[in-house]
Amino acid sequence: MTGNSFGFEYHATGGDLGGGPFGSVGNNIISCNLSTDLWLDSGLGVVNAANNRWDHSPPTRHPPPVTDSGGLDIWVPALTGVTIVGNSVAPTPCP
Repeated sequence: MTGNSFGFEYHATGGDLGGGPFGSVGNNIISCNLSTDLWLDSGLGVVNAANNRWDHSPPTRHPPPVTDSGGLDIWVPALTGVTIVGNSVAPTPCP
């Protein structure tokens, strides 16, 4: 998921981009999207995003009230967590 106006967006529980209960191994490249690479809604519990490649290592995480001004790796609001173990930098990361 690279080079888009927006990356992944989760509005429901059960997100698995790696290391979660649905068996995803990760190994996704999630970088260089114009806005946030991974946006999570409030109250989702834990979203799994382990073993992926991002613009930064560890991925930058911003909870509200930070303004989404682009270049964020993960937007994590209240009552939501994200598992990001095993992360690394994308082959061509963006600042």
